[in-house]
Amino acid sequence: MRGKLFRVKDAFAEFGFERRPWLEPVILQSRYHELAALRHPDKCGGDPLPMTRLNTARHILAVPSTRLLHLLELTGRQPMGTKNFSPDFEWFARVGSLAKKATTLCADKPSSPLALAVRRAEIAALQKEISRRIEETNKRIFSLEKTLRALDSRWPDVTPDEIRTLADEFPFVTKGHQLLRDAQTLLLGG
Repeated sequence: MRGKLFRVKDAFAEFGFERRPWLEPVILQSRYHELAALRHPDKCGGDPLPMTRLNTARHILAVPSTRLLHLLELTGRQPMGTKNFSPDFEWFARVGSLAKKATTLCADKPSSPLALAVRRAEIAALQKEISRRIEETNKRIFSLEKTLRALDSRWPDVTPDEIRTLADEFPFVTKGHQLLRDAQTLLLGG
């Protein structure tokens, strides 16, 4: 199995879950541990396939965008083709700019005490801005999760376009969030 892309027919079935847009992360993790104890190769006569299927299913279900796309695939419901999600490229550009500033600032090693003091002040200001942007992004993620839960409460009476819109928006926002978190970590170490 190593090195090959492994597909799971139905990730929900692997876990014994109903096919729904929302899954509580804590319940997914708890069920994963229960099943991993049963499907570990040591428990399955050395066969790695049951554990591989479980791990693949967990990766699908743990990420909202992949879970939603998998749900569309399983239900055979196709979006009408119109994209309802319009990426906020200005926001993403600001995030990228902050990440680049963090990288540049940390790469520059001051040679004098005055330059070091200036650099520390610049780092502090950038950390503050990044923290503010992380808070904004956390609110966006919370809003997406709230929308996903609302969609789940109407399941199965939702349109494929609603599912696809959320599936497209989640990775866009989470990628920006990860860039900000990486920049924050870089500044803390720099």
